[in-house]
Amino acid sequence: MSGEDADFRSKLTSSATAVLRVLQSFEERKDAEIFDDSDPDASHLMKMVRTYRGSLYSEITRRLAEVITLGGVSVVTQRDVISLVEEVWGSNVSRCSPTELKVLKGVLEDSSLSLRSLSSVVGLSYAQTRRAAQRLRASGVLRIKGLLNTNLLGLERVLIILENPTLVFSGPYIHKSLFVDSPAPTAFLVSILPRERVPELLKMIKSLRGTASSVSAWKLSAGKPRFSSVYYNSKTGEWRPNLLHFRLMLRTGSDDLTVGARSSAPTIPSSAFTSAELKILERIVENYEATAVEITKSVGLSESTAFRKRSNLINKRVAVSRATVAIPKLKDRVIALLSPDCAGDIVPAWSQLPLTYVSRLENLENHDEKKILLLSALASGSASDIIDVLYSEKSRADDFAAYSVAGGITNPIKVASMFDRREKRWKWDPSFFDLLSYGVVRNESRKKDIPLDLA
Repeated sequence: MSGEDADFRSKLTSSATAVLRVLQSFEERKDAEIFDDSDPDASHLMKMVRTYRGSLYSEITRRLAEVITLGGVSVVTQRDVISLVEEVWGSNVSRCSPTELKVLKGVLEDSSLSLRSLSSVVGLSYAQTRRAAQRLRASGVLRIKGLLNTNLLGLERVLIILENPTLVFSGPYIHKSLFVDSPAPTAFLVSILPRERVPELLKMIKSLRGTASSVSAWKLSAGKPRFSSVYYNSKTGEWRPNLLHFRLMLRTGSDDLTVGARSSAPTIPSSAFTSAELKILERIVENYEATAVEITKSVGLSESTAFRKRSNLINKRVAVSRATVAIPKLKDRVIALLSPDCAGDIVPAWSQLPLTYVSRLENLENHDEKKILLLSALASGSASDIIDVLYSEKSRADDFAAYSVAGGITNPIKVASMFDRREKRWKWDPSFFDLLSYGVVRNESRKKDIPLDLA
């Protein structure tokens, strides 16, 4: 052990030293000395070690030794080491190869494609596509989840926007939440509820108008997530947007986006599900690619029964596949609301950003009022830059607003508990809506939990 190595190790707490030993043990394929491998923290460390290109242990010890040589450090805690591991690993898996970039774009375009079909679409060999997809899945950058078929289940997806609120909704009907801190606190809440109960929800929302400066409710389409590698720098591994290019793209203009007329709600057949099917459906929503073996472990059915029921639910399209991409270095989020007229100028430029989501909105109180909702995941520090460019290029007369999202919450949909098997429909109980202080809910949100896909 070199003097420099011994010097930095002398600054580590015993728990910090334990983390380094676990990292080294995982790299050398030995049993962990401190943590049980079934422990979530140990499992996460294992995943980071196995998906890191190179030696994560060597890089962490090098970084720690480098910090100590700067002087003035008396102690390094377990939390310090784990934070460093997360940072180093996140930068490493955010570097994508050319084949991985193609696979990400192809999967987000159509997540239902088989690997062979995907390889044909993106112009790669089957082996290249399989290896790229395996690494992206292993690191968690790419996941295939299930999206509930709201039409089949008689559900509506509603976006509630509250400006300067003192109270906000919480509970099982609120699926996703985004919070903006400035210029004025704003909450964007996504609710999923029975379509025929939307008028009742509107009455509840109107009751909040005394607690906020503005309250509105919008029908939210499933939307579409997209991926672009235009601003990816393969030499540095950075995802920072080229602001001049983005500015010039805003000037290219486009035809106004056409937002279709409000469609009448389809006739919803009664859907009967067994208790086991609801549990399997909940598992499919969490992981669309879950195998019969994995479902068996979580639901407690035989493997053959799990396979048959899973296939039946998928064939009936009760849930459809939905790709989600999470690149660790893309930590900032920007949300924008635009009129269709304005969206025609902004959407082409927006599509150049790395990860984006586009959806249509229709005001539930005035069906003639329609908007386009845009969301994007950006490199840290880029959100304010993109917003500045938007406002500098677009006239104040344009009907648009853009915000930097500060925190978010995602609540998994509890299908098994929210579907009434006897009534063959989604449950409805207004008492399931909790009214909580905005400050309390905002404090529970985290930046890393901000959803990108609102469906």
